[in-house]
Amino acid sequence: MKRPLRNVLAFLLGDAGSRLIGFLITVYLARVLNPSGFGILNIGLAVLGNLGLFANPGINVLEARNAAASSGAQPERTGGVLVTRLLLAAGICAGTWLIVRVLLASTTTGDVVLLFVCSLVPMALFLDWFFQGKEQMGPVSVSRLLNYAVYGLIVFVMVQGEADVLFAPLGFLLGNCAAALFLLVVFRRRFGQLALRWQPGLVKSVLSENLPVGAAMFLGQLVVNLPPIVIGAIVGTTEVGMFGAAMKVAFLFLLVDRMFNTLFLPVVTRYLATRADETGLLLSVTLKVVTLVMLPLAIAGIFLAPWLIATVYGAGYERGILLFQMLMAYVFLTVLNSVFVCTVLGGGHERQYVRIMAAGAAVLATALVVLTPLAGGAGAALAVVIGEATVVMLSVRETRTVVGLPGFGILLWPLIGAGVMAGATLALQPVGAGLTVGFLLYLVIVRAGGGVGREEFQYLRERFV
Repeated sequence: MKRPLRNVLAFLLGDAGSRLIGFLITVYLARVLNPSGFGILNIGLAVLGNLGLFANPGINVLEARNAAASSGAQPERTGGVLVTRLLLAAGICAGTWLIVRVLLASTTTGDVVLLFVCSLVPMALFLDWFFQGKEQMGPVSVSRLLNYAVYGLIVFVMVQGEADVLFAPLGFLLGNCAAALFLLVVFRRRFGQLALRWQPGLVKSVLSENLPVGAAMFLGQLVVNLPPIVIGAIVGTTEVGMFGAAMKVAFLFLLVDRMFNTLFLPVVTRYLATRADETGLLLSVTLKVVTLVMLPLAIAGIFLAPWLIATVYGAGYERGILLFQMLMAYVFLTVLNSVFVCTVLGGGHERQYVRIMAAGAAVLATALVVLTPLAGGAGAALAVVIGEATVVMLSVRETRTVVGLPGFGILLWPLIGAGVMAGATLALQPVGAGLTVGFLLYLVIVRAGGGVGREEFQYLRERFV
């Protein structure tokens, strides 16, 4: 079995499996807590997401690379990484406690935030980056599943209504403790004892090496972590619940993006290093296939939004329908942008990538502050789309400095087909066959415009499977 296929299987077992469990937990919490309580949870998770990037500045990426490049366990380096993360987590937890107690006093929102932030301590002990570097994905997959299994068990047993909201972050904390302990035990059995000692020089080295990538990751995650905080501050927790509900369903569609990145980044990196003259063809075929798949998927999501939101969350989340429909544009742009981002990173343009993410984050933050007061959650969803569109445009420009890109004429027929599909679906919606007929028309139009030939599918199959 080729390595890319093994990576996909590991992804499906660990990452996708844990995310599916997490999604089921989210659906349950959304139903039993109602939009306001669910909004409070989303604020807590957003704060944890932002602070977690400060507590783990790029370490998962670069230290996984370092583990892959080294022989053995390097107990000194591995222990130094964990000590660095523990120090950062402890400092962030202490600072957050002081700020929350001053700003939010003894409120439920403050308590939820503090409990979620406590998860930074067990998360600091995660060794998933080490096992990934050693290409031992089994423990990583098991730890992720264990994490969400413990979290889900506590939530399903203890959270029965809005008064039980604090058990959700408590379950999240205990799930992270179980996952961290499991990885530590596996490490000790396979590689021996860790060297957890205070080594100022090593801590300084770990931070200086990882901070640049950490900054890029922080900027990239603002699209997830910033909107709930802004919405909560400007509009209220109920609207945060609506936005969070829509975003969680959109994230299900983005599982395609995570699997694509798992496959495409190593392939395009290898091509840029060893077959630079063939990279243009690789990008051309990949862009065509990604567009052909994602356009009808996005349109289907828009038209199925009322059914999806009602089926997943039940009554009370109707305002989330429009938000989800708007976020489907973000889903399409994100997957399309992965082609360009992987090429930029594969070409070694990390600093340029940081600048791209900084520009996108600035546009996102500005749009959020301007549009959220005007249109609430819908304004925030539009800001997310605008921020991602900015990143796509800048990524395309940077990709052109790495390798020649095909003309965007290859996207013409898919875009025409998508327009026809949307129009036919809308026109025939009253008779219930609109989406099916629209998709068939899309296939006909794309095929008439050349589509993706058998040779191109064979080309991709040979490289990714």
